[in-house]
Amino acid sequence: MRKRKAIEFNQAMHQAARAFAAMDYLDQDDAQEIGALALAIIEACMVVNYQAGTGLASRADFHGAAVFVRRKLMAEPEIAYR
Repeated sequence: MRKRKAIEFNQAMHQAARAFAAMDYLDQDDAQEIGALALAIIEACMVVNYQAGTGLASRADFHGAAVFVRRKLMAEPEIAYR
């Protein structure tokens, strides 16, 4: 049975994927507004992808990615709640 955190992460990824699939276009101002957070999420996804492909991602890799995302969320809280 899959762990609860994996299920919750899977649901969050699907929700984000549906939002991106529904987007038509972002102008430069909007892209700049979410750019730092998008980069943090991309890096977190790279850790997940590395783990899926190799099984060699460490807890520290996941922790570092999560800290990076949290920092971006805290730096731009209005983005997190739109």
